[in-house]
Parts: sequence; C-alpha cells; structure tokens
Amino acid sequence: MFVVIGACLAGIYLVLRDLLPFLGAHRSGVVRTRGYKREAVRRSEDPARFRALLRNHVDGMVIGLMAIVFGILWAFFGLLALIAIFPIGAMMTSMARRSKKTSARVAETFD
Repeated sequence: MFVVIGACLAGIYLVLRDLLPFLGAHRSGVVRTRGYKREAVRRSEDPARFRALLRNHVDGMVIGLMAIVFGILWAFFGLLALIAIFPIGAMMTSMARRSKKTSARVAETFD
C-alpha cells in the first residue's frame, strides 16, 4: 500500500515540477535553464534552444507519469492477487477434504 502511495505522490511531484514551467514557458515565451547559473531563453531569440528546453520538460513529465502508472499497476495486481487467493484457497480446502474422505473410505474397506 505504501509503495502505491509513494509512487503516485512521487509521480505527481515529478509531473508538476516540469509541467508548471512548461505551461509558463508556453504562455510567456521565456524558459529558464536549470542549474547553478540560470539564464532565460526567449522563443523569439533562440527558437531551437527554446524547443529543446521544452522537450526536456516533457521528458521529465514522462518519467513522472511512468511512476504513477507503476503505482496504479502495483495496486491493481495486489488487488488481483487478493481476489484470486480466495477461490484458490477454497479449491485447495475442498480438495483436501475430499482426499481425507476417500482415504478414510479405503481404510474402512480393508478392515
């Protein structure tokens, strides 16, 4: 359960960390580089670098979305395992009961 919550929260953080600057850059036409010496790159002055920096933000969002999908799949398979364990347990119990009855009948015939 904690894996699901952790993966989803981490995914949301990673998506929002890149989504907000991405949307701001589309609105204003200025994107800031990451790192120690941040500089502004304007769409009108350097369109190729602007597109490359926006593509980096999209790549960061993809990693966050993958973390969210991982958390959801983990929860899905966990629930599937819980659902599948009850019929399997019932089948094993009924098989064990049948085998005991059969062996008791066989033992009675040899008495």
